[in-house]
Amino acid sequence: PPTRLPSWPHLPPLATAKKQRAMAAPFFPISELSTYHSKWVIRARITAKGQLRSFTSKGTTNQVFDCHLLDESGSEIRASFFGQMAEQHFPKLQQGKVYSLSRGNVRIANRQYN
Repeated sequence: PPTRLPSWPHLPPLATAKKQRAMAAPFFPISELSTYHSKWVIRARITAKGQLRSFTSKGTTNQVFDCHLLDESGSEIRASFFGQMAEQHFPKLQQGKVYSLSRGNVRIANRQYN
């Protein structure tokens, strides 16, 4: 029988073999994330979680929230969730708990919004 991995917030309980191999790989340190890396999985604790906010852009109303992530080496990054991902993950993610995250876009922080 196939090996069962823990159920991550973004994966169904029985993941495909490709996803299982990706999740079994070592976690990527936050300090090494860059715009040049596309395939990574980080494991981090949520140290702060912002409120779910609404905004209007180009006539469309959208939602956003952010959280601060801290990995085991002490590196920290801010993650922002937009649109459907914000609606889906805001009620699930809890401050102080550890999560594995992947498939996000890494961007240099825009100081206008910090």
